[in-house]
Amino acid sequence: MKIFFKLVGGLIKFASSKLKEPNAIPGVWAMNPNSEFIKKLNQSSSSIGGEVVYNTIGSDFEPSGIFRGGIKDDIADSIADVYFGDPNDLVVDTDKMAVPWPRGVKSGINFKYDPSEHVYHLNYFKQAETYRRFVEMFHVPLQPVINECISQGTLEGVKM
Repeated sequence: MKIFFKLVGGLIKFASSKLKEPNAIPGVWAMNPNSEFIKKLNQSSSSIGGEVVYNTIGSDFEPSGIFRGGIKDDIADSIADVYFGDPNDLVVDTDKMAVPWPRGVKSGINFKYDPSEHVYHLNYFKQAETYRRFVEMFHVPLQPVINECISQGTLEGVKM
């Protein structure tokens, strides 16, 4: 199985590195950590201006134990780990989310879910904690809405 995961991950990495046209497969192209797109985003020599604050919510996805999250979680995690080679949320290399930002950009909240919480890129918005972080980031009164959604079962988490 390890050989299979390395082959699939290597194939995805190879394909994304060969894409020169950004619109060919935008999702794959944008995920290549060595792409020109990512390099330009991470340049610290330019100035954006204004009072921009950059906040992140991320995770290092790991399955919840051997096959506990289902074999698809184990397969997806193994492929993503081979592709990124670093902690990731199955779509984004989470260590590269916080970088030295250009002048005019301030680093704000950098929240990461613990791997044991089983949170990944596609379920961030099912987590009550994500919305609690939005309260901090954007200074909006969401707690009554969060509590209502938790009690209706549309968000995972506990009331606060």
